[in-house]
Amino acid sequence: MRRLKPFSVLFLAALLLLTACGGGGGYNKPAHEAPRVLSDEQAGPPTPATSAPETPSTQNLRPVKVAILLPLTGKDQQLGQSMLKAAQMALFDVGYEGFELIPRDTKATPQEAADAARSAIAGGAELILGPIFSDSVAAVKPIARQANVNMIAFTTDWKLAGGGAFVMGFLPFDQIQRVDGQVKAFLSYDAADALAQADAADHALAGGATHALQPLLGVPIALKDLLNHRGQPCSCASQILAGYRAPFDATVVEKLKDAGAVVFGRLNMDEFAMG
Repeated sequence: MRRLKPFSVLFLAALLLLTACGGGGGYNKPAHEAPRVLSDEQAGPPTPATSAPETPSTQNLRPVKVAILLPLTGKDQQLGQSMLKAAQMALFDVGYEGFELIPRDTKATPQEAADAARSAIAGGAELILGPIFSDSVAAVKPIARQANVNMIAFTTDWKLAGGGAFVMGFLPFDQIQRVDGQVKAFLSYDAADALAQADAADHALAGGATHALQPLLGVPIALKDLLNHRGQPCSCASQILAGYRAPFDATVVEKLKDAGAVVFGRLNMDEFAMG
């Protein structure tokens, strides 16, 4: 079986999404809740390996128009132009003549990205690929949603998923639930608190904060379960301290927060670090 390039796979996914019935997709943000403790019951038998699926056929598919929103001019034009060329080459891999790609220039600002989305939708786009940057995705998302057009954004910012918007990469909470039953790396995590910290980092960046002043701004970091994080469990991986919550931040946690880190989850360890 031939190996498909990433953009070819993306185009095939776009075709399948357009032929699917409805569906908004994305990620539902968790409500404010107590930190989730992961139990042994989540472990299960390993999923048996399966053979690679066959490449979907493009026969009998209707013509479709798909917009791709990229910075084709401005400071990020080199990235945008390279991605556009890759996308155009990938169309040959797909081999579907009814697939019309509609490039639109997001230029340099979220407002210009929003204008590009309006232009693409006015041109008949049934699906939007892009934009790249999270602030542009945030600007385009309500426009696409109002027009009932799904979008597959190139950002890895999972907070922007949902409501008809899909993002690239893995969603952390889903990954923990899927994998950690076997790996057992996390003892607990507080999804609502992590989202609140991530939102604060986004607002700081939008307000002019830089990584020069806060080098870990927005970077998620999990803590071994021997470091106090205010309001979170701290059991040193021992049942003796089950139910204990830290009343203050350890010095290292304070420094991580000052550097802008999103402190996320409690990691397993030898009991009382006596390994």
